[in-house]
Amino acid sequence: MRDLETDDLGPTEIIARPPLLGALDDGWVRWAVEPSWKPLWESLDPGERRAALRGWAVARQAGAREGQALAPGVWQFLDAAGAPFVLTTVNLGEPAGWGDTADVRRLRGAIEAALGEWTFVIHLRKPVPVGFDPEPVARAVHLWRLAIERGDWQGRHAIYEDDWVAVDLSVVRRQGERLGRWLVAVPAWEASDRLTLVYQRLLARIHAVEEAGHRGPVIFAPSAEPQWALSRGAILDVLYGIPDRVSADKDGFRAVFRASGLSLFSDQACRNVQAVWWLEGDDALQQWTGIAHENPWAEHPVACSFPGRRFASNAVHGPAVELSWQGETAQWK
Repeated sequence: MRDLETDDLGPTEIIARPPLLGALDDGWVRWAVEPSWKPLWESLDPGERRAALRGWAVARQAGAREGQALAPGVWQFLDAAGAPFVLTTVNLGEPAGWGDTADVRRLRGAIEAALGEWTFVIHLRKPVPVGFDPEPVARAVHLWRLAIERGDWQGRHAIYEDDWVAVDLSVVRRQGERLGRWLVAVPAWEASDRLTLVYQRLLARIHAVEEAGHRGPVIFAPSAEPQWALSRGAILDVLYGIPDRVSADKDGFRAVFRASGLSLFSDQACRNVQAVWWLEGDDALQQWTGIAHENPWAEHPVACSFPGRRFASNAVHGPAVELSWQGETAQWK
């Protein structure tokens, strides 16, 4: 399959490369940029386009057939049985970093000056905004240092937080040398933050699907670059709640859940969500992969099974359902 370029999308912008779309054909890519789709496609930024192309490729492998665009990131397909379902895609990019390097450097320098000869550790709880003025932080840190040195402060840890930054500070020791006093800054991206973002985007997409008039099943396909960096345990807690029991043996990992207020999947607002397809990859390396978590409480099954590793129901025990990992790990190019 050749690369596809169009002057309407920019003179050098390639919207699809063969390694990314091995599961698609020219027809599916033209389908995305045909006249009726063009305004919607052009409204997507490059990251959202990559997420859409990944989602389409997996859906194609899963047996989906062409459909129509309902809204940005909301695509309607026909499953293997000919029934309509919605695939909604979103790009969550890379884990957030510390912010612009120059802004982080200014913040670090201001804290370093305020702490004098103390060796310290910084933990940035959120990215430093562009153009941030570190003076308010420096004044607060200077007063904190004086309180420590007078013996008026218990311990050697403090938290500074305002509308712009959130910083955890720990002083370790004093030293005469003025070099090497900054030990480490921990990136400002926690698993819980990313899962919260996924949850917010899922609810927003469900609302967009409803606004588009679709009342049937939905598959949510968030895409990360280059990887999700989420623990499977954290994902299970959010999607399924706290398990009644778990087991891990030669037959693999299994867990038993029942519907509860702690489960996103069992919430009435998400009963039309068939599955979450977690896609991740690095287009620079021209490879990507993914896993899926299926909703055992979904009210509208889809004849379109994720073509890779998936956490899915294998037994029902009264009000409880047992899930296990099924299928083989897949990697696409």
